[in-house]
Amino acid sequence: MVKYAANEKFPKLYFPFVSYAKAMKADPNGGDTFRKKFTEEFAKDFKSKPESDRTMGAMYFFDPKIVKELAKQKDEFVEKLTLKKSDSISFKDAGSLLSFELAKQFTEKTLEIGQPIVKGYIPEYSQPFITGSLWASVTKPKEVNDFPDLTKDYKLLFELTDFNWKSDKETAYKNENYFLVETTRILNLHAGSGIPTDRNKPVYVLHSYAMDILMNNDNYKKKYKVDNPNLALIKQLQSKGAKFVVCGQSMTWQGWKLSDFTEDVKEAFSAKTALTSYQKQGYILHKIDAQRQ
Repeated sequence: MVKYAANEKFPKLYFPFVSYAKAMKADPNGGDTFRKKFTEEFAKDFKSKPESDRTMGAMYFFDPKIVKELAKQKDEFVEKLTLKKSDSISFKDAGSLLSFELAKQFTEKTLEIGQPIVKGYIPEYSQPFITGSLWASVTKPKEVNDFPDLTKDYKLLFELTDFNWKSDKETAYKNENYFLVETTRILNLHAGSGIPTDRNKPVYVLHSYAMDILMNNDNYKKKYKVDNPNLALIKQLQSKGAKFVVCGQSMTWQGWKLSDFTEDVKEAFSAKTALTSYQKQGYILHKIDAQRQ
């Protein structure tokens, strides 16, 4: 029997690993005995957990979409380590790499047999306004009784200042910008709540490092050696009425011209004056940056 020290605090989210460890002890080769043992132990353990733990455990380990995304994150993490070109690895990075590998081994052996047990606990996703990344998706709550006013316009002002997380600078340029994707999740939340999509009125104000997101493909390719992965999403947003505004002060200091960006980008005197102006017009500010996520 797998036991833990009395003072050991096992992370709640990772409770399926306990069943996995017991099954591996019974059958290290991962055969029929493993499958039988895991099914028995996990079904019993899952049933004993509170609803919140069941939902989180089901989603994180047995939702194929999440599993696929985590596999992608592992590949990107390995690429980042490779790009560092170092003959050593930090303790933190080594721990992350081992966690990714353990998660991979776990899902390879348990995804199929665990899904029937967690059935009904994996949330259903939708993208009612902007489509694309999994992280733009929203779920449908079960007991909503506080509703928005569907007769009003929802003026959303997004301020973007960052291009990447500090820990993700090596590979961020190859993927859709996380902060831009987060704004699409916010838009989908509004649409999912019942607000008509034509009443969503998004304006984006970008300054500092975030302006690279808007580069036209030629300029992006010159700087990063790959096509701009954000352009399709930006075009989709513009087709849904989104307006993109860049900071004139940043433009001047960095030597930008509007022709350096994708089409239909506006230049304000400064980001700060644009933010003030739109808020005076009733727009609600959502500041999306690395410090506030």
